[in-house]
Amino acid sequence: MLNQDFSFKEFLYLVRRDDYSKYFKSENGSDMKDILLRQLEENINIEKHDFTAIKMTNINNNSVYMLEKICHDKSNLLKVLTDDFILRKINRNFKRIYGVKQADRFKIIKTVKNLLSENFPFFVCKADIHQFYESINRNEILKNIEDSSLLSYETKYLIKKFFSTFETSGLLRGINISATLSEYYMRNFDKNVRKIDDIFFYARYVDDIIIFSTEDGARKIFEKLPKLLPSGLLFNNQKTQKINFANGGKIQFLGYEFEKINKTLKTRISPHKIKKNSRTFNQIIFVILPKSRFYALER
Repeated sequence: MLNQDFSFKEFLYLVRRDDYSKYFKSENGSDMKDILLRQLEENINIEKHDFTAIKMTNINNNSVYMLEKICHDKSNLLKVLTDDFILRKINRNFKRIYGVKQADRFKIIKTVKNLLSENFPFFVCKADIHQFYESINRNEILKNIEDSSLLSYETKYLIKKFFSTFETSGLLRGINISATLSEYYMRNFDKNVRKIDDIFFYARYVDDIIIFSTEDGARKIFEKLPKLLPSGLLFNNQKTQKINFANGGKIQFLGYEFEKINKTLKTRISPHKIKKNSRTFNQIIFVILPKSRFYALER
């Protein structure tokens, strides 16, 4: 039986390597892990907990939620640690109960590259879900969670409390439980797409979808896909593509550009990814101060 308790023993399973430098290393170098996690267990009050360490920021015109930075005097360390480990435990409980996991991005890229290298006629269909996290029907997910007999009362209560804390629709970008719940929400869609005739490869990574099919399959795909999407979700028509790779072609997917010319496949970082990274870099101002010291300030 899966232990869903929010306890010291369960929190130990959630410790990561970088937690030692972030949370557990004291000024004299001693390991504070056991002390802080026991303090977390003693102080946690499920029904009164508020997720006050989660803050919203804007990245590439999207609202993204993340843990606030720990102050130099560590006055907010326990608050940040508490929200972080509670969210990790909620996520662990849900993933293990429902067997939900995100697709392996690098495995998808490798498979796409191998398939595009083949020299037989096929079609590639690419689709993108518009405003994926924000458009998911959160109420439908929360109802399913409430009706579940598998999740503990504490896990269900904290999921509801977390989402009620923020006045926004859909799921929150940047939070681990949002990624897990989105995969749970898309399970039937993934299953039904794979049932479409003449599809020989299908993959979805978050909101990016790629499908390899025969010509007949390609005709059916864009008729059927919109009808299979869960409530609230729509495709971004501007990013929808259907390409005949019989004589080569070009496609961008998951930050890479694949171009096939004369049966030879070239793979490179996509121009969109380069532009996006350059835009992020340009948001940093380098300030030269006396004694040749450099400081990077965010705009």
